[in-house]
Amino acid sequence: MECRTSLAFYEQYPSPVSLAGVNDEKLAEFLRVPSHNTCSIKRATEILGLVEKDAIRERDYQYARNGVIQSIVRNIRFNNEEMKKIEEIEAELLKELGYQLETIPGVGTVTASALVAQIGDVKRYKNVDKLCSFAGVAPIY
Repeated sequence: MECRTSLAFYEQYPSPVSLAGVNDEKLAEFLRVPSHNTCSIKRATEILGLVEKDAIRERDYQYARNGVIQSIVRNIRFNNEEMKKIEEIEAELLKELGYQLETIPGVGTVTASALVAQIGDVKRYKNVDKLCSFAGVAPIY
């Protein structure tokens, strides 16, 4: 799952100390871009209020802690991109196999791929009852 607004926030402001000198208007202006104009000044004021209420001051080696948080954000972004690429590959494979599992309501590319990976070639089952039995959805067989 991806939340661009949160990732942008933690990359820019990895600790409460990094928000020093930032007012609600400046924070709201920053958040509007990744949130596609859904973050308001009210949200920015709320964030700054929570940070002020928490009263966490700078800790020892804060620069290193900030660096680790920013590194985690970069890793999340990289992993999100990789997952998109894998889903594209899975979609192409499902298309080649000719299974139409994605036509089932609620079954997308990832779920369909998981089903195919678990079941394998459906032609190895003599009939639908044997497949249902293997899948554990048939009461008797």
